[in-house]
Parts: sequence; C-alpha cells; structure tokens
Amino acid sequence: MNFLSFGREKDAADRRYRLLRAMCQAVDAGADHIVMTGDMTEDGLPSQFESLADVLHESSISPDRITLVPGNHDLYTDDQAWNLALSGPLSPWAPTSQLGSLVIRGDLAVLPISTTFKQPYLFAGGRLGPFNARRIAWAGKQARELGCALVVGLHHQVFPHPVAVGTWWDGLRDHGVLTDLLRRNPELFVFHGHIHKEVTRAVPPHRHPQVFCARATVDSNVLYRLYDVSDRQVVPLTTERARVPVPASTDREFAIAAE
Repeated sequence: MNFLSFGREKDAADRRYRLLRAMCQAVDAGADHIVMTGDMTEDGLPSQFESLADVLHESSISPDRITLVPGNHDLYTDDQAWNLALSGPLSPWAPTSQLGSLVIRGDLAVLPISTTFKQPYLFAGGRLGPFNARRIAWAGKQARELGCALVVGLHHQVFPHPVAVGTWWDGLRDHGVLTDLLRRNPELFVFHGHIHKEVTRAVPPHRHPQVFCARATVDSNVLYRLYDVSDRQVVPLTTERARVPVPASTDREFAIAAE
C-alpha cells in the first residue's frame, strides 16, 4: 500500500537502516531501555514483521532491553497481526512487549498498551478503552508501591486532534480518559508516537511535563530521544534542536524510537 507513506520515499532498505542506526545510537548514548511506539511496519503484513525482527536481531541489543508497541499501520491487514507477530517473528521481544504487562527496570516501570484496532486504510484513529484505563490505574498503584515512575507506552497522541471532527478518523477518540489519569497521577508519564513530531507537554499546564514524543525515524535526522529516570520523574535529556550530553550522575537513561 504505497499511498500509506503519504509522499515519503518508500525505500525499505533505508528504513531498516535508519531504525538500526537509531537503536545503536541510543544505546551508545547511554540508553538502558528502548521503547518503540508503533507503526513499525507499513500495513502489518507477516513479511514486514519478519523484516522488523531481522533489524532487531541485527542490532545485537538484548531483547529484554526493548519494548514494542503497535501502531495503526501494524494492524491494517489483520486485527490479530500484532498477536501473531509476538507469537512468531517477534517472540524474543514478547516478554517486554506483552500488552498490559508491567515491565520493571530499576526505578522505572513500563506499561505497553495498544490504542490500535483494525480499520479502513484511510482511517488512523485510536482508542484507549475501559480495560486499558483500568490497567493504567493498576500499574500506577504497583509503581507507587515499588517507588518507580510509570511510563505508559502507546501509539496515538494524548491530546485531541486539532480539528474537532478529525478525532473520528485520526487521533485518540477517548483522549479525555487518559488526560484525566495523567491529571490525577503526577508520577504517570506517556511516551507516544503517531504524529511524527517531538512533544513535551504538561498535564495540567502548570505541572512538570508528563507527555513525550520523539520524531519519527522515517522522516527525521533526529532518530531517538533520551530521558533520565530518577526520583520517580522522567526528564528528557535530548531535544529536536540539541543533543544534550548525558550527565555522569544520571542513574538511568531511557530512549524512545518512534515509527
């Protein structure tokens, strides 16, 4: 489905190289764990998941240091495509990418969830749903008991689509549920993808930022974003405009490779 790339150069070899380079650069910069926030395939064909697995293997990064989250592109072909991929070519990464399961990494807890569902190719919307909302609340309680910050990894953006009617074809339909959870839980953070732009936003505006997104590897020269996780807080160390050196005192760095 070439039109899904929306005018971007569809060079499979280049996309694989960019993803591989992003992962290797992030680890070289000090990342302990990587979250990929979806749209890792063009339309979720089995052969595309096999190519993704080849790149992940080629990186030589231990699977337990990587969490994968599905995007809308990954389910266009089959609503079971993600589950089939996790039980097939992506099985080495399934333990840290199992939807709704909490991954503990030192002072950080990661909760991968899916906001995606099978829909026509011209639609790109997402939904959180009651189950995911309950799961986030449960994970928040677990993280507090462990003294961890909680990062929820998902694909769709947290804030509403800029065009009101756009939420029905693109964006998170029940975004209000997630922003309410963020408002009530200052130690909850979200890494998302989908919009191909860097995001750092607070919920509510006067509080520390809780919502982050990196540029998409498919169309950016900024291939990853690093975060420091300490004292139950998540703070970005890199921005689109500058590479900020990782401080020697940093306890844990976190990288996200989106799309």
